[in-house]
Amino acid sequence: MNILNLLKEDHREVKGLLEQMEKTTGRGARKRQQLWEKYRMAMLAHAHAEQRVFYQPLLQEGDDPETILEAEVEHQVVERLMDDIAMTDVSDDKWVAKITVLKELVGHHVKEEESSIFKEARKAFDRKQLDAMGEAFEQAKQEEMATA
Repeated sequence: MNILNLLKEDHREVKGLLEQMEKTTGRGARKRQQLWEKYRMAMLAHAHAEQRVFYQPLLQEGDDPETILEAEVEHQVVERLMDDIAMTDVSDDKWVAKITVLKELVGHHVKEEESSIFKEARKAFDRKQLDAMGEAFEQAKQEEMATA
């Protein structure tokens, strides 16, 4: 499958998990923890695989390295916030506030990625290359999940 479609699927999945976490109450600590663990694994696997399989080739072949570098920095900021959330007790009132900020950061990143970065990828790579990247992305995600 085309990498752009796979990335969009992942974006919808993590958005849904963030929305579910944001709607939990303090009494749902077990549910929060389960959602968080699922989100964290999915997001880290996605981001690391995307970095390797999508961003690096696009940096080499694309015409807009600044946008790709900005996206990489956004990944780093999201990971740092995720580390902070992981150290926050799920029953803490700040936990949901941090999830809300994470959701906003990820939403901003996804919007930029699905517009300008995907447009750049369509110019830099043909359909066959995007399909091959999709296969490599799925493999890289599985490797990331296996080591998590």
